[in-house]
Amino acid sequence: MEYSAATAILINGSCCTLEILKSAYTRFRCV
Repeated sequence: MEYSAATAILINGSCCTLEILKSAYTRFRCV
């Protein structure tokens, strides 16, 4: 159970990081 929760948090965190990088990249390209 703990391992599953940790994995879910890790995947969710990487997704958030990906979204932030994507938005920052598009913003940089626009400028």
